[in-house]
Amino acid sequence: MASWSSLPPEMKRHVVKRLDFMSRHSLRHTSRLDRQIVDSTKCQVPRVRFGYKEGRGLIVVYTGIDQFLRIEMRNLKNDCFEITKYDSSLDLESSIKVRRNQYGYEIRLKDEVLLFKMFCLTDFLFHGVKFRVLELDIPKMEDNGMVPNILEAILISLSDHCKEFAFSGFIDGRFCSENILKEKMLRHFRLAVSDEGLVPIKIHEGFVDRPERPNIAVLYAMRHGIFDDGAVAEHSDLVVYFKQNLKGCVLHEPRRECIGNAVRWTKTTKCGRFIQTVNAKQEEYFMDKIKSTECGLSDLCKRCSDPFDYWYTQNLPRRLYFEPFWDTFANRNDEEMIRKLRLKIAADEETKEKKKGGVASWGFGKEDNDWDLYVQINSGRRIEEVFDAARDAAALEMKEKEEEEDDEIGKQLLRECEEMEKREKSLLDILIYYLLPIITSIVAYLFYYFFF
Repeated sequence: MASWSSLPPEMKRHVVKRLDFMSRHSLRHTSRLDRQIVDSTKCQVPRVRFGYKEGRGLIVVYTGIDQFLRIEMRNLKNDCFEITKYDSSLDLESSIKVRRNQYGYEIRLKDEVLLFKMFCLTDFLFHGVKFRVLELDIPKMEDNGMVPNILEAILISLSDHCKEFAFSGFIDGRFCSENILKEKMLRHFRLAVSDEGLVPIKIHEGFVDRPERPNIAVLYAMRHGIFDDGAVAEHSDLVVYFKQNLKGCVLHEPRRECIGNAVRWTKTTKCGRFIQTVNAKQEEYFMDKIKSTECGLSDLCKRCSDPFDYWYTQNLPRRLYFEPFWDTFANRNDEEMIRKLRLKIAADEETKEKKKGGVASWGFGKEDNDWDLYVQINSGRRIEEVFDAARDAAALEMKEKEEEEDDEIGKQLLRECEEMEKREKSLLDILIYYLLPIITSIVAYLFYYFFF
């Protein structure tokens, strides 16, 4: 079998397209040629989390369902610095932890140095990588030195890679500037905690379509209850969506209800219940949308939503158990409720662990045709098959290039023939216009000379 170094660049690019994020990242640092090949092949992931809280930094790169790279940094006592890496698992036993006693300068700069390391890491990880959503977990902090300035520099560099921002909980307002957001969609989400279940069953969205960017405030709820949409009557640019996942629901056509200056439309589909409340002045603009909506549950619907978005939403409460420190997205109204939920999740995880079978292999993935921003792992696929597929794809690409070159040569010859015909026609026109009168005069003179 041919070695990697003997493969042509075209075949290497097709192999790189099927690599997951970490395999691609490792290949990029093997040689200069491989780095150029990796950089010339696009890489897109669905979501990236970036957080900073109380001297601890977090970077999570989601490459697919149950596939992620999580890196957490924090400062310890005695001038120690700790980095913990998780690869598609939040189990501490499977993590890689590194501690270093490397601060030989003033202790007051520890936070600044940690953020500088995070800045270098983001540049190291995301070179040539695009992601659909950048989730920020940065609660309000004191104005301590250079920390806000370094954070702003990191977010400005990351904003060039993303299409949408998602704020986890209440973020520090200093990081909502135009230098960071750059007219991109902004989504602010929270979780209403309950111990009645393990997954969200309702979504309450407040949508404001502003000229500079659409703003969406999202509340995920884990229990049934009353929602408030009365603010719509006072704000004409506010639209409230209420989405509820129901089982065995009865289908019915949209129903209209007046609530003061607001209008509420209710529709039950085969996926669940979808309610939209708008100001009466905006009713005509949004009426067609709710009538034509067949699902309306967005991330709550397993059948209609994006597979990754559905998985991410369903596992949002589990972050309270696996990542208790990063809990700013949850409403802290009832600590006892959060404690009970963590106990239920722990019991559920123990049950899953007992039922767990084999672990899917990783390394080579398969691009999804419907959504190519993340790579889903194709377990059981051998490297030889990938090389064969890459060889066939490269051969097909070379054949298409040859056909394109032949077509281009034929078009070039046709253009040259047309130009030659134009030149011949121009020459004939010159002969007729200038020489014909002279020839006619000579013939007339000779005729007159010999006959007269």
